[in-house]
Amino acid sequence: MAQTLNISGKDKEMIKRGMEAAKAKAREMNQEGINMALARGDGTILATDFVEKANCFKNTAAGKVKALANGNHVDDPGACKAICVVCFFCCCSCCGGSLAIPGGLQFRVNGEEYIFSASGATDPYDDEKVSIAAIEAMGGAITRFPIGSPNAAPKQQTMS
Repeated sequence: MAQTLNISGKDKEMIKRGMEAAKAKAREMNQEGINMALARGDGTILATDFVEKANCFKNTAAGKVKALANGNHVDDPGACKAICVVCFFCCCSCCGGSLAIPGGLQFRVNGEEYIFSASGATDPYDDEKVSIAAIEAMGGAITRFPIGSPNAAPKQQTMS
């Protein structure tokens, strides 16, 4: 069950739809270790959830949110990306908890900006697929994809 913080009734329903869709996509891809986070565009976490159980990927999902909220996009993650992709189980303390690797996406619903992040798949672009499923279930429109994302149409790759 999603852990929600300071959420109104209609937002709780949107969050529930998103988290359930994310879990279904993760299970479809046999990625039961994924943890998710939903935040406002400023990075304020609204809800967290997981497919099977909470684990260290809760921290990496939050780190992806923090990176996007702070404008640290995936287009130039530097050495931290290499370290964190190789050691995907770490919480990436080398960059203060901000983790600029695929899996988190910025989107809008009814004019409001949000970030959805998934973490725990062996391929971070699979995390991104889980985020896409959640965003679609919430009726969101993705505003940014990482450059080179295999999940985006060429016109959707807007990070620069």
